[in-house]
Amino acid sequence: MREEWTVERGSHEDILMAGHTYKLKNAYINRYVIYGERKYGINLRWSKDCHRFDTLKTTASVGITYKIPLAGAGTEPSFGSVSFSGRLITPGGVSDGDTPFQLTDQWEASPLAQFGLASVSIANLRLGTWHVEARTPLWAAVCNVELAAGIYASINLQEFSNGCRRGFEFPSRVDRLVGLKVSEVLEPRSLNLT
Repeated sequence: MREEWTVERGSHEDILMAGHTYKLKNAYINRYVIYGERKYGINLRWSKDCHRFDTLKTTASVGITYKIPLAGAGTEPSFGSVSFSGRLITPGGVSDGDTPFQLTDQWEASPLAQFGLASVSIANLRLGTWHVEARTPLWAAVCNVELAAGIYASINLQEFSNGCRRGFEFPSRVDRLVGLKVSEVLEPRSLNLT
């Protein structure tokens, strides 16, 4: 019975040593296993499935949502705009993306809504730690977030709250921030959300 996996090296007498390059081949299907980025699973691929000029992702993407609490007892819809901005604080690795960003989103909510949502998506950002801010004419929410290559970061900020959260969660309201103007908002906490 023949061996299914073989390690190819300079000669059969060579001893496998750390720090040297070897080829791992599946003799049964006659293919090599190599490093290759994948959307799911470990980053190993068959050599025949990769192209010589495949490039690694060197930029990040982020979706930012800002939650505006409403009374929910009106007779008219609520509406407004939110300005989103970000600036790179600390670069991370080799990256050729854009920096900084500034976008605005218009939002509208029904008369009985408990909150309004404004959101933006930004692609092609440099890797590293970003200072992100969502601002209405009177209020702001800020946080620092780590953006990594190939990962779509989804962050959420909320009016009257400090910091940000991922996924479907929003920061909890902090009583000491209620009623503060933009100029009085506390310094942002540094969050590593990767």
